[in-house]
Amino acid sequence: MNEQLLPSDPYLLRIIERYLVLQLTAVRRRLAQSGGSGVSQAGGDVHAQGGRVESTGARSARPAPEWVLQLGIGARRQPVAVHCGGCAAARGSVVPVSRRDALEALAGGVEPCFACRPDRELQVD
Repeated sequence: MNEQLLPSDPYLLRIIERYLVLQLTAVRRRLAQSGGSGVSQAGGDVHAQGGRVESTGARSARPAPEWVLQLGIGARRQPVAVHCGGCAAARGSVVPVSRRDALEALAGGVEPCFACRPDRELQVD
């Protein structure tokens, strides 16, 4: 991407960053479904961490869990959202969960992420 074409406004840059992270998450999900390794020809993985895209070079990143619960703040730390693993919108405290646990959380009223739409991936009506 030509950096001269990017806006200088940090707010607009964050929007572009979020879009690209979501696209990267979708590509990774497709690679996982197709059995691809996700390693580029240059020998490194590209991954999203905390909404930022980083390259790990030659080291391999630990694979993201398939599903995660985002926990709220406070003493009880109740689940507030269900995310697909690797979703850049999953911020703060997250815990990996099984498919069954993710389905139970959605059935119990925990909101699905607006960005990665785990309810669609889990085929919940």
